[in-house]
Amino acid sequence: MRNRTWNFGSKQLSRVVLIGICLTILSLVAEPATAAPVIKPSLPASAGLPVIQVQEGGFLKRLFRGRRAKREPQRAQPKANRPRVKRSQPRPPAQVIQSAPEIKQVDKNPDARRILVLGDFFGASLALGLAESFAQDRTVAIDSSTNGTSGFVRYDTFNWDAHLRTVLSDPDLGGKADLIVVMMGGNDRQFFRSPQRISLDTNAWREQYEANVDAFAERLEATELPVIWVGMPPVRGPKTSAHLANLTTTFKSEAEEIGARYVDIWDAFANEAGVYDDNGPDINGQQAQLRRSDGFGLSTAGREKLTFFVKRQVDRYLSGSGAVAGTPGGVVFTEDGPVIPLSGFALEDAISLKGGVPLVGPPMDPGKPWEEVSNAYNVLIRGVALNAPTTRADNFSWPPQIE
Repeated sequence: MRNRTWNFGSKQLSRVVLIGICLTILSLVAEPATAAPVIKPSLPASAGLPVIQVQEGGFLKRLFRGRRAKREPQRAQPKANRPRVKRSQPRPPAQVIQSAPEIKQVDKNPDARRILVLGDFFGASLALGLAESFAQDRTVAIDSSTNGTSGFVRYDTFNWDAHLRTVLSDPDLGGKADLIVVMMGGNDRQFFRSPQRISLDTNAWREQYEANVDAFAERLEATELPVIWVGMPPVRGPKTSAHLANLTTTFKSEAEEIGARYVDIWDAFANEAGVYDDNGPDINGQQAQLRRSDGFGLSTAGREKLTFFVKRQVDRYLSGSGAVAGTPGGVVFTEDGPVIPLSGFALEDAISLKGGVPLVGPPMDPGKPWEEVSNAYNVLIRGVALNAPTTRADNFSWPPQIE
């Protein structure tokens, strides 16, 4: 009897427990996810009563470490309407940077030497540099006739053969020129379109190019004026740079043929490997950016460096020593006294900056070569040290000689 009652009771008990568990779970699931209020005692804590707090989230939160309560989306606050401010004055126009700044030059003398510069964008930079260099010199004036996009190829857009005739016949340019400086070729890596289309890097292209340069050089030679022909610097593109290096051989050959002074500037704008470099030493020996960002043009420091090398040759012509050949032992007399060139040479047609009359004298010993009797030549050109006097401490001859 006891066993039957126990069996019946256990089945009923298990059903009741199972139903209770299900109801508990359903009640917990149906519980809202919002935070439950915290119940605090109305009496102070010193009364000894416990503080009862209802845990947020209930049993499931403790079991599964809770779920984050849903946050109500925050409404975007409306922006305050700011009153528009009316400008009383219009905005200033964008500032324009001029590529060729104005150069303050002194008034030139009526009989000032005039230098005519011809070329492309390289020639324009050189003309600007020379104008800056002689800005305060009343005895030298710089004239220029350049076209930035021109060259010896695209005669269909700018014909230098025809333009040179106009320049040389102009009484204010060619008519007053005492010296001509040429720098051109930076735009010449392109095919010919006139008189016929000729592809680049062909024998026909080379022949046509040399013909154009030769005709240009002959017109310069016909003026019977001294000419300085400046070569090309390297550029950033390796193919274009190699092309310009080949063109310099043509320019140098033409310059030598007409008796012009050729100025090679390639190494001055190349690195130790002989290739293009943006930076390099300036005229003060300090590292500076010599080229523009396009890899072709010259910066201000680069223009000054180019002018430095060309101006040395210009000064030689202005001082009457434009060539190295001549009769040795000459003396140039000026208002300040006699001047002996440090190279040991003087020209028969030498003239000074102040209009002195040259006087060419014989060597010190006509029976010996000039190199053996010229201390200036041996020391300054050959780098040979002079013999020390016999009684001086740096005379190491043996046996010692005593005067």
